[in-house]
Amino acid sequence: MTQLLRYLFSFCVLCAMVSCQNTEQQTTQNKELTNKNTDTLAGANDECEKLLLDAQKYDQIFLNATSLDANVALTGVVAFYNYANICHNDTLGPIYLFKAGQVCASINDADKARTMYEKCIADYPKFNNRGAALFLLAQLYDNQTVLHNEKTAKEIYQQIIKEYPNSSYATDAKAAIQNLGKSDEELVKEFINKNK
Repeated sequence: MTQLLRYLFSFCVLCAMVSCQNTEQQTTQNKELTNKNTDTLAGANDECEKLLLDAQKYDQIFLNATSLDANVALTGVVAFYNYANICHNDTLGPIYLFKAGQVCASINDADKARTMYEKCIADYPKFNNRGAALFLLAQLYDNQTVLHNEKTAKEIYQQIIKEYPNSSYATDAKAAIQNLGKSDEELVKEFINKNK
């Protein structure tokens, strides 16, 4: 019986040692995992900081420019897009996508402008200037020399009226629907006739 007790005692001590060793290994593994997660977050934050500085640099260039070089504009658009895409949860993301759309439109790159506005609208449904992004997208489709798709333009204008009924965008969208398909000459004649 004494020998049995010794074996049991030895077995319990062995189990306790193994248990402590496993706890130490788990603690070490948990610390390593925490450090890796912290490093990953720090790396992501570092990357976002670098991308933000790049986006801010081009934002400042565009604000101070009297004319816009297409190559500089496209490089800035890439900086804006990268920031919004990689640092997606930041509140500046939709602002930079919106600005990217405006820059693309200003250099007559309607396809890229459309892409930026669509991404802004889809990825940031609570963006406070989403109505403006929708309106600018509709104007790209409405413009006879740009995307020229009156059906899509009308659908987007109607979406604006439905989603933002009490906004100036809705008022402008209603007017734009009334003017769909009219040439500049027709619009000028209507304006002159109304103001006689």
